[in-house]
Amino acid sequence: FPQARDNAQKPVNLLEKHADPFRFTYTVDGGTLYRGDKISTAERNSLNMQQTIGLKGETPYGFADASATYYKFEQSTEATNYTVGLSGAKGAGFTSVNVRGYDAVKYFSPLTFPGQYFRGFLIEGKTLEERLGLVYLRGQDRFTYSFLAPGLIETNRSYIEAARVTIDPNEENQYSFNYARGYGPARQNYLKNQVYSVEAQHRIDPLLLRGEVATNTDNLSETLSAKTGSLGRSFYANFREIDKDFTTITSLPANQGEIGADIGTDLDFEKTQVHTNLDFFRDRLLPNEENPRSLNYDWNGSVNHALTDDLNFLTAAYYLDTPGQLSPRKNFRWMNTLTQRFKLSADRYLQIFVGASYHRNRLEDLTIAEYNRYAATTGFQINLIQHLNFFANYEYSWLDELSQARFSYPSVFNTGLTYSKELNEKLSVNSSLYYRDEQNAGGTNSFLAGEDSLTGSVGFSLRPREGTELFLDSRLRNVWAENPENPAYTEIDVRWGLRSAWDLPFSWSPWGTVQGVAFKDLNTNGKKDAAEPGIKDVKIHVGNRLVTTDDKGHYKLKLMAKEVTVSAEATSVASGYVLTTPPIQNIALPYKGVVNFGFTSQSGIYGLVFHDLNGDEIPNEGDEFVQNVKITLDGKVSQRSDYDGTYFFKDVSSGKHVIRVDVNSLPLEYLPLIKLSQSIEVTEGTIYMYHVPLSKRKN
Repeated sequence: FPQARDNAQKPVNLLEKHADPFRFTYTVDGGTLYRGDKISTAERNSLNMQQTIGLKGETPYGFADASATYYKFEQSTEATNYTVGLSGAKGAGFTSVNVRGYDAVKYFSPLTFPGQYFRGFLIEGKTLEERLGLVYLRGQDRFTYSFLAPGLIETNRSYIEAARVTIDPNEENQYSFNYARGYGPARQNYLKNQVYSVEAQHRIDPLLLRGEVATNTDNLSETLSAKTGSLGRSFYANFREIDKDFTTITSLPANQGEIGADIGTDLDFEKTQVHTNLDFFRDRLLPNEENPRSLNYDWNGSVNHALTDDLNFLTAAYYLDTPGQLSPRKNFRWMNTLTQRFKLSADRYLQIFVGASYHRNRLEDLTIAEYNRYAATTGFQINLIQHLNFFANYEYSWLDELSQARFSYPSVFNTGLTYSKELNEKLSVNSSLYYRDEQNAGGTNSFLAGEDSLTGSVGFSLRPREGTELFLDSRLRNVWAENPENPAYTEIDVRWGLRSAWDLPFSWSPWGTVQGVAFKDLNTNGKKDAAEPGIKDVKIHVGNRLVTTDDKGHYKLKLMAKEVTVSAEATSVASGYVLTTPPIQNIALPYKGVVNFGFTSQSGIYGLVFHDLNGDEIPNEGDEFVQNVKITLDGKVSQRSDYDGTYFFKDVSSGKHVIRVDVNSLPLEYLPLIKLSQSIEVTEGTIYMYHVPLSKRKN
């Protein structure tokens, strides 16, 4: 609460903030699967367990983290992943510096370094006032399947190195140069050893353009995209020309050998959402020798329309025609669903749906997979009681398998109960019971497994303390064969795990020095000028510590904290002096600047307009500021109280003056506790304090 300058008390709300404690985390995920003819004869098929320990916390140099993951293989338990990193660091002209060692993943661009796990080191940051972004990494290429194969990463002698330079990384218009290379005897023969690319992003209203040109020294590939619109009304087009022999240093690129484009739109109206996408391309990697230059088409679209608040219609279609590919194919699907919701009570609903679909598939080289399929679906879901839901759905198909001249009628019926409830703040339970019945599932293209099944599951989640959660999920599934070629079996699946985190009893705040000077601000500009003398014995509060200025007005204090509030105690300065600088300043450590406090001796009238909660007519902590109240001096000069309720008439001449509160400027809910007009005797070099306490009207 602002203090009267000539009768100030010790400032309140002093702040000395320290870094948060370091945090230790531990997670474990495990599971086992039993399978057999029946429960009594079920044998364990698999057992797996993965554990991760981690440590993270604030440091004076950035946010640090470290973790290690251990995976239980059949014969051993190994550390399959470990990493240590520092993010948000700065120094030597760099900002937003991130450093990571051991296991890491990084993405540059689709044509150079399209996201790759590696074991090595990574450093990235921004410099030149964040106009230039730099990334460099180097390490051992890490295949994703190394997580499942013990010792593979240690024997994989394949290595990568990559660098990226970006101009204006924080701007909409930015440009990047990428370089990546791979080396080592274990590299795949089809991969190239070096890739270069130039990326650009540029806004030409209303279009946002992006493009990349890449070469692996032998082949050239390009991409270009354009997008316009906003969320809910967007249009896009993506063009590509990828050489059939082009590779990145780690993998084959998406759409290898294709030249083409995909265009689409996403439209969101009040009750209707429309999505469309058309991809057309020529395949030069595995072309149709009889028709190599033919265009291939891949289109999908959907319309979702709310007929009423409770009635919704969805239609979606998909079309594929690839005459220019090695195995030409034509495929068409069309699906429609109508959903109606009925309100049974305040929190209970019944939802019913009906649908129809058509699927047509043609393959020149695999006629056994050619068919026409018509299907009708229906179902419902209802909340029986709170937390307990029941559902049932049925699909009936008419399947015409052309090459076999066979017509069949596969169908499937699903029904079940689900229950989920939070028993208390610490314990939750969920369970379900599903039944599935398949009929006439013997067709080659029926898309049914030929199995009937009954599945029950139950799970618990326990949160004994904040930051800790244990869970256990189990499932029992009994399968009997609808198709005689399939076996009957029973399986039991159990999964368990733990998520936990603890604050450790230590933190790491930076050391910092806070220094400055208390001075006579002769020109009242709020800055320390060369000719302005210091003021000795001024009490300065730095966080929860107190320091006094020396004979020249200087003070200096070294402390360990993340952030501190620095304030000057006005009562330690001679009466009549007022601050020309902010009385309280928050700074983050380490701090390289200075915190100065300027004082000037003036005659004036100062006061606070406040809601006087205890009615003592004195501003106390907890009283509320009232702003925009008009105060007039001698009927000539007026001010309005600012956001902290303060008004101040400076350079008031000596003698008697009349100060008046404009009652019409008071908020309607307030009444003054003092006279609206007061005669004041001002003495030279002093600040007269005249507060305006208010009370609220009673209803």
